[in-house]
Amino acid sequence: MKRDHGFGLVELLIGVAIALFLTAVIATVYVNSKGVWRNNAAVARLQEQARFALETMSRDIRMAGYRGCATDTTPVNTLNSSSSFFYDYTKVILGNDATAASWAPALDPAVSGLSPSPLAGRDVVTVWAAFDAGAQVTPPGMPSTSADIHVGAGNKLRQFDIVLAQDCAASAILQITNANPGTSGSVVHNTGLGTPGNSTKNLGHIFGPDATLLRLASITYYVAGSSIHPGINSLWRYTVPALTGAPQPEEIAVGVDNLQLEYGVDTDGDQVANVWQKAASVSDWTKVVAARINLLLVSPENNVTTSPQPYTFDGVVYVPADRRFRSTFSVAVNLRNRTP
Repeated sequence: MKRDHGFGLVELLIGVAIALFLTAVIATVYVNSKGVWRNNAAVARLQEQARFALETMSRDIRMAGYRGCATDTTPVNTLNSSSSFFYDYTKVILGNDATAASWAPALDPAVSGLSPSPLAGRDVVTVWAAFDAGAQVTPPGMPSTSADIHVGAGNKLRQFDIVLAQDCAASAILQITNANPGTSGSVVHNTGLGTPGNSTKNLGHIFGPDATLLRLASITYYVAGSSIHPGINSLWRYTVPALTGAPQPEEIAVGVDNLQLEYGVDTDGDQVANVWQKAASVSDWTKVVAARINLLLVSPENNVTTSPQPYTFDGVVYVPADRRFRSTFSVAVNLRNRTP
């Protein structure tokens, strides 16, 4: 007579224990894998934001002072506000070194009044240059120094753009006042229209078919609170005028918690930086030939590290209260219009 054999209590308990052990192992592996993936994703996003921020700032700083073949000439500035901060194209680059609650040199009210405004403890930098090709002057050019400028149709120019008319002998800054310069084949620069508008139509030079028009802008970089991820900071850019028509200021890189810059100063006239100084120590900005950009980035996500991670930035050691991931990035950029 056969007996049916089943599981005894001991075998059942052993089986349950093995199953629980395997479940715990699988759960641990899953949690650890998820944590590693989350950390890797945070690091990847942070590095992507840092790469974009550095590339964008480097491109604009490298172009500081560019005026085509007229880079070495002093342009006639016909703008009404030619001495106001954003329209003062006698400047090439200007930094503001952040202290605890102020900047040296002090921020111009046009910068401190931006919304959002620059955060204390973070540097600010502004560059002035021709950042975009505009149009080639076409025959007959300008019949007189106050005439409209003939250009090729299909160009990138827009009403109220600020442009530099330049050949290798002279240059002049003006604001376009006609509505369709990109299709009309002419650039009008009347007084009484636009912001800041033109103070005169007289450019002081007749620009012929060997001249070009370049779109000018001033670009300011600073750090302020993020509108995309409230609670952290971002890198912001303010362009005057807006070359792309985008709302200003623009939040261009999320997670940039701090921005510090050093400037390479040529002290002996050989077009090579001899000393690196903070903005507060630069006595002559015409001798600045390079800039070093230092960024501190922070992950939007909290609790991605097992404990608060101390970090060093700008020579200072910090111990944060949160468990965000942080990393520093740096790059040095030559001002190509001041170096060989």
